[in-house]
Amino acid sequence: LTLLGAVGCDTNITDRDVEFISVGEAMVLKRESPDATIFLDPRPADSFQKGHIPAARNLRLPDVPPNAARERSLAQADMLIVYGDNPGTPASRGLAKRLLANGYSVVRLMQGGLDEWKAQGGEVRRPASE
Repeated sequence: LTLLGAVGCDTNITDRDVEFISVGEAMVLKRESPDATIFLDPRPADSFQKGHIPAARNLRLPDVPPNAARERSLAQADMLIVYGDNPGTPASRGLAKRLLANGYSVVRLMQGGLDEWKAQGGEVRRPASE
């Protein structure tokens, strides 16, 4: 088991390894490749419920253990776009780095985050009661 645990344990991912995507580019991908682009929101569930990019998945850093096997639905995506409230959100950077360390190569961190998405007129899904 120790040998199996050591497979794929390259966790030396740094901020420099994280590639970015602009909000404008992310909006184009959402519009033109909605089935091939997955938006991942690592914010707490209550924040996610208050407003998120339509079809985004609420995937928190603790839900993705280091060295975890790649999830089929994520592995088949052409692009995984991670976002938080803004570009400095530690949870979004942490999730992007964890996904890269776990072998996902198509991970991008959305510059500007949800704040910039809203500022550029991007649709936000909110609870029906609002």
